[in-house]
Amino acid sequence: MTIIEKTQELGQMIIESEEYVARQKAKISQTADEGAMNLIMEYNQKRTGFMQKLQNPETKPEEVEEIREQMDKEYGILTANESISGYIEAMQNFNNLMNQVNGIIAYYVNGQQNDECGGSCSSCSGCH
Repeated sequence: MTIIEKTQELGQMIIESEEYVARQKAKISQTADEGAMNLIMEYNQKRTGFMQKLQNPETKPEEVEEIREQMDKEYGILTANESISGYIEAMQNFNNLMNQVNGIIAYYVNGQQNDECGGSCSSCSGCH
């Protein structure tokens, strides 16, 4: 079997994984939730406005802090939505899986173990 064939096999295994399936279901659920989609749209508009203010060189440090607090508040509103928080969690779980896969591949290619291992595999990029 060639590397390409093994890679295709790995890709198939990934899309059949629990993490991928959960991410896809959460994405569909979030997209079908009109309230969630409106929250995302509002958040993105507010974030754009905040970013424009932050890029203004005349923005004072206290204004920057106020903008950060407003952004945190808006993010809290966003993540209070069940569809959105479910998608975020599913996405994080899938990203953890992909980081582990990529870390394992990097280990075999580079022959280096991750020296920053904290012992928890949930956030691991793959040490062995």
